[in-house]
Amino acid sequence: MVAHEDEKDHLTESYFCPLTKELFIDPVVTSDGNTFERHAIEQWLRTNDASPLTKEKLENKLLFPNPLIQKHILDHYNKYLARKAVRTSKVEEKKPQSEVERPVEVKKEEPAPLPLKSEEPVPKPVVPEPASEHVIEPVIQPVPEPVPPKP
Repeated sequence: MVAHEDEKDHLTESYFCPLTKELFIDPVVTSDGNTFERHAIEQWLRTNDASPLTKEKLENKLLFPNPLIQKHILDHYNKYLARKAVRTSKVEEKKPQSEVERPVEVKKEEPAPLPLKSEEPVPKPVVPEPASEHVIEPVIQPVPEPVPPKP
């Protein structure tokens, strides 16, 4: 998700991945507590054992979803859209309609019905048979529990 310029003014730096510099879509937390975009940190961890921010070795390469950041971004985006809709409707209320913008009433002519030959039977609609009685269940994988830090 790329933020528009007028949106970026209202977003905090924590909504952007430090690796991609783009708005988070799938934010995850590493073992050192930093948040990254999943695809970016997975790529980084393929060849590195250290945090890309601190350069310190990570305890492990486990990644945990960060739904809080994702929720904040979605809440912000919804508020932005609501503000934009209010501004747009206020501009439209003030704007007078010119001759070109006024709606023109168009009379719609109905097409003439096609003649049917009485000797031809009317075809019956084809109802497709169900493909299968088997239902494919989604596979839900449990999220691993975070490992508590060593004292």
